[in-house]
Amino acid sequence: MSEIKETSSLAELTQPCEPSSDPNYLAWKEAKIRKGLEQSKDRSNMIPAHKVWETFGFER
Repeated sequence: MSEIKETSSLAELTQPCEPSSDPNYLAWKEAKIRKGLEQSKDRSNMIPAHKVWETFGFER
């Protein structure tokens, strides 16, 4: 098993990073957002909130 080496400080890891300029990543990201927006238009596929609450043990 490989060991984890501490090469970055917490401050470095919590700073905002530059947006990606990789065209493959940007295309994937845009496609994912468009698919999600399209799915959100069909409310019949959405899970009712009370079922989500039950799943995570937050039922009233």
